[in-house]
Amino acid sequence: MPTYEEVQAILRSLGLKRSEILIYWALHKKGAPMGVKEIVEATGLSEKTVRTALKLMVAHGYVRVEGKRRGARYVAVPLGEVVERLKKRIEERISELLHRFTRP
Repeated sequence: MPTYEEVQAILRSLGLKRSEILIYWALHKKGAPMGVKEIVEATGLSEKTVRTALKLMVAHGYVRVEGKRRGARYVAVPLGEVVERLKKRIEERISELLHRFTRP
């Protein structure tokens, strides 16, 4: 299992904020769906912060949601998928740079 520092480095590379990293780590460590209140307890973040971060994380594909409204439970996308996303972002950036700096 990767360390918190390793996961943090990957997620920071993708632009996630401290609160989002804490949430991802809590979900990753649990390895099972968690409700908002469980995430609040695990991270020490406010419920508002958790809810706001979860919306963004679901929209960006770092977290999946199961169920709806009050019964919603959240699960971290497998770290391998997150690393693949980072790899793709790096490859796209390299391609942009090559295109920009190798034009005649």
